Amino acid sequence: MKIVDVDIIPFRVMRKGFSAGQVLPERETVQTLTRIITDEGVEGHYLGGYNHGDQEGLPPEDRAAVRRFVQSMLVGQDPFDREKFWQWMWVANVRENILSVIDMALWDLQGQAFGVPIYKLMGG
Repeated sequence: MKIVDVDIIPFRVMRKGFSAGQVLPERETVQTLTRIITDEGVEGHYLGGYNHGDQEGLPPEDRAAVRRFVQSMLVGQDPFDREKFWQWMWVANVRENILSVIDMALWDLQGQAFGVPIYKLMGG
């Protein structure tokens, strides 16, 4: 199994924000779905990726960084080599939120490939 594409799909959603324990008024935000796609049709997904994890998507500059740098690192590689990719991205000084998005999408991909939830892959 090899990675053939890394895709980021931005879309607009309405959501309520939270700050210091207070609910903020509903506002429009851009969310992102990151997809890692293999030659065998197995996909891994992650929703979100900015400051507060899943509350907001990757901003345009992070989406561009994935397309410019990270995608070329991953395409053609075995998706189960998460540790190797983590090291590559760390050495390449990829922002930690991007690194986390890719890592979680790879965990999801592995769970999809084996037909088990991620917590079972982690020993739970």
